[in-house]
Amino acid sequence: MKANTPELMKFKRLQRRLKVKVAELCGLLELLWITTAKNAPRGDIGKFSNEEIAIGCYWDGDPDEFVAALVDCRWLDEHTEHRLIVHDWKDHAPSWVVGSLKRYGRSIIGADPVEDPNSSSTPAKEPPKEPPKDTAKEAPMDAPIGCSSKSSQVKSSQAKPSQVSVGQSC
Repeated sequence: MKANTPELMKFKRLQRRLKVKVAELCGLLELLWITTAKNAPRGDIGKFSNEEIAIGCYWDGDPDEFVAALVDCRWLDEHTEHRLIVHDWKDHAPSWVVGSLKRYGRSIIGADPVEDPNSSSTPAKEPPKEPPKDTAKEAPMDAPIGCSSKSSQVKSSQAKPSQVSVGQSC
């Protein structure tokens, strides 16, 4: 987290909305970014349900209220294709995430906010719709980048160095 983050107005709005202390909000945001880096490195955190996002951040309150607050305060952006993306992830993602994506020919998803026909400055009143529940093809939320829940995957102890991705411990 950048040193000036707690001084940002959007940080203060989120703190007030969630009714948490500064230190707790710093932790919640760091956990959001860690969860994104490990489980949605392209920034497309919206592939997870609001409940899963809240679980990743260790938020004990209402998941929909938590995600709505993150959207309203511009920590998450609504996206036409990916439901939600981390705001400015392309500018703030850790270099190891960017490097890992590049090695696999992938990149961070750019901002493509959901357009509101009434006004572009009106914050969302309701949390974004949940993604489809069919996540059988997704790696478990606690799996490192490059891991799969499929049993046919080459185990790192049996793999050649070129078959194991960085951070893989499956």
